[in-house]
Amino acid sequence: MAAPTPPSQLASSVHELQTQRRAEREPETSNPFYLSSWHEWPDMVWTGPEFWANRMQDWEIHNKVLRCNLCGPNRNIQLLTHQLSDEGNFMQTSIALRWNEEALQYKGTAGFRWGIQGRFDDYRSACVTGQGISSGIDQDGHLILGSHRSGKPVEKEFLLEGVDLKLFLNADGKKVTADLSAWYEGRPVVTLQGIEFEKEAMAGNIGLFADFEKPIQETWSVQFDAWELRGDLLDVNEEQVFGPVYFAQYTINNNVLKMTAQLAPLDQENLQAELWFREKKQDWQKVDSSAIDGWSRTAHFRVEDHDASKEYDYKVTTALTLGEGAEKKYEYKGRIAAEPHHKDTIKAVAFSCNWDLGFPDNELVRNAGKHDADLALFLGDQFYEPNGGFGIQMEPPEKAALDYLRKWVQFGWAHRDLFRHIPSICLPDDHDVFHGNVWGEEGKATIKKGGAAARQDSGGYKMPGPWVNIVQRTQTSHMPDPFDPTPVKQDITVFYTSWKYGGIDFGIIEDRKFKSAPKNILPANAEVFNGYAENPDFDFSSFKDYDTAQLIGDRQKIFLEEWVEDWSDRTQIKALLSATSFMTLQTLPEGTKNDQITPKLEIPEPGQYVSGDYYTRDMDSNGWPQIRRDEIVRILRKAYATHIVGDQHLASVAQYGVDEFQDSSFVFTVPAITSIWPRRWWPPVTDDHRGIMGREKYTGNFHDGFGNKMTVFSVANPVKTGLEPALLYDRSTGYGVVHFDKSSRRIRFECWPRFSDPAKGNQGQYDDWPFEINQLDNFGFSSRISLPPVEVTGLDNPVVMVYDKAGEELVSAIRVPESRLPYQASVLAAGEYVVKVGEPDRDLWKEQKVSTNGTGTRRFEF
Repeated sequence: MAAPTPPSQLASSVHELQTQRRAEREPETSNPFYLSSWHEWPDMVWTGPEFWANRMQDWEIHNKVLRCNLCGPNRNIQLLTHQLSDEGNFMQTSIALRWNEEALQYKGTAGFRWGIQGRFDDYRSACVTGQGISSGIDQDGHLILGSHRSGKPVEKEFLLEGVDLKLFLNADGKKVTADLSAWYEGRPVVTLQGIEFEKEAMAGNIGLFADFEKPIQETWSVQFDAWELRGDLLDVNEEQVFGPVYFAQYTINNNVLKMTAQLAPLDQENLQAELWFREKKQDWQKVDSSAIDGWSRTAHFRVEDHDASKEYDYKVTTALTLGEGAEKKYEYKGRIAAEPHHKDTIKAVAFSCNWDLGFPDNELVRNAGKHDADLALFLGDQFYEPNGGFGIQMEPPEKAALDYLRKWVQFGWAHRDLFRHIPSICLPDDHDVFHGNVWGEEGKATIKKGGAAARQDSGGYKMPGPWVNIVQRTQTSHMPDPFDPTPVKQDITVFYTSWKYGGIDFGIIEDRKFKSAPKNILPANAEVFNGYAENPDFDFSSFKDYDTAQLIGDRQKIFLEEWVEDWSDRTQIKALLSATSFMTLQTLPEGTKNDQITPKLEIPEPGQYVSGDYYTRDMDSNGWPQIRRDEIVRILRKAYATHIVGDQHLASVAQYGVDEFQDSSFVFTVPAITSIWPRRWWPPVTDDHRGIMGREKYTGNFHDGFGNKMTVFSVANPVKTGLEPALLYDRSTGYGVVHFDKSSRRIRFECWPRFSDPAKGNQGQYDDWPFEINQLDNFGFSSRISLPPVEVTGLDNPVVMVYDKAGEELVSAIRVPESRLPYQASVLAAGEYVVKVGEPDRDLWKEQKVSTNGTGTRRFEF
């Protein structure tokens, strides 16, 4: 191995070295080598595929150099393709660094950061949560190397003209010796030598930083040029680049394929992205092209008459024009799955609530991927405002858009392999739009001033309509076309729709956008704060003025009424997807006025039943308003529909009740990927409480805090696991899996801890799972009233629809498998009905009048 070159013998100027390397394009030694290429790029926010920038909006390429465009705390950019290891002998790195004169008046430091280690042993974790050793120059010109500071400063005029900062690491045994020097016009002017560190502290990411004390100043601080690294302490993995095509999502619905590709903020005029397919390793064929949206940085593809029976490889490509006019091409690859109509069982893997404590969620992605699911469901809170650090930036619009984009891209960085090869949906929820809670009131704007809770309680969106549309464009534009695309207030778009895939019809609704703000509905004496009526004496049952209160709005109610009657395209089973459930399955210590105590509550030991809790009245849940809740639950019942949701951070299986317990649909609330708000269910029970046979005493029939009937079957309460970090593992985190068996019409809910390997069998699930129902259980499970049997000949899997005696209002609708014929429909009341049998895909129908008092089989021949 060639001997390391000490700093004094490096090229006299980094600019000189840069010129030399550009000409040669090869390193001088066989040691791992890196040289930055910002000089090749046009002006743009994106800093290149080998970098992760914190924050995205705080860094840019400007006039062929990298620039931090503000003075703020801990701004950093990390190299993805090269990491420092604890094996080897040396590493040397150099950078050309120049300060802005205005930045010199603020207390700060800029330079290298190395040995960056995150919560987990992964370079992506280090990018987001990492801490490392800072080696740079402060505003007074002093060199900083860890806790050491040079006595002599670099002259300020040198900082303004530009210096070359050089770091040399020499590893020997258990120690690392670091030398840092600042060079000006080919000569060293200040040095710090022989500073020792533990060798283990060296392993990790390496990057650049500009760190200024608050307050943030909107002026560029430092610019960097010609970054070189070399040495056998470097581990190199060129596969760790990220972007500019970050990831893609797609759906197939009625042979229409829609795909959205998420790109970096390249921001070049007339930039295009292209979608290519190939079948069975044949030649690539371009199928569509798209301009890149200038705000969301998305490309949108639509393929009509897609042959959904076939599997295709796909790639999304784009070409970036470099500073000298040449093009650099990039691509992202995945697979378009064949629509699984032929499969008896369709498997959905479902997620919600992604706090980044576990980022990049390697164990969850690995374990969830073992289920070989047919589709992926992300049911809201794809990120939280704290994700990635630095809070949120709400203005100006350009920066707010980039702030959102960084959090969204971080979500995709961790989870894109869950939806790279299968269709998926994403439902934005409150945190996705920078809210703790949202009562959208048809898209209006909140009040302009006040704290977060006050603005939310006023109803509407804190962020402006165009920004909300960016969120929806990135997360939902690949989904089937909206049922009614008419925008709401502030020209905010809508995305509620139906997605038919593999014989399962997923109804998708927006259960925040139209909902009334409680503070605008309830009387002042309710004392509403953050969705809670803090007056303990306020009686919800006594307040009946709900005429103006909305839950999902009239438009989505019309959609649901049509959806439950539509069994076309070979639909076998229906499931509704939304952010949260139509009940309030939560308890808190009795007398608690709101839920601010939730993250501070002690986690119980396994087997402990927490006493002293009482039902909450959280109006962020869909248990309120009750009258509207009952209307929707009655509609769901008509289609024997299962409800799948997220949001609550408390996994559960329950059955809705309206007039009686168990007279409507089952609902599966999937666990949080990582829980920032560990809700719990410890209902006060008396000695005569009857739980579900063989299950815990928190199961059985309950009224929630608003009086809604619900039958609880399964709950994954937070419990101490002994695993670290406890914040990640003691809050019942993980994901859900739903099996839809189209042949038997069985629906199985599975609830998996994020750390549990599904290859080891079902015993790895949370205690109350798996839980299985029949499709028919979603309609009046408690009913013992039924119509005469129906026999059908001449049709395979006919649709049987039951209407009231006038034939106007739907009572129930289902596609019946041949194995279930003759079919006997349940009803909720004795009387006369109209039974309509047929095949919607052929518009072929016959009907008969029947009565619950009737006898004998009713025959329908086609």
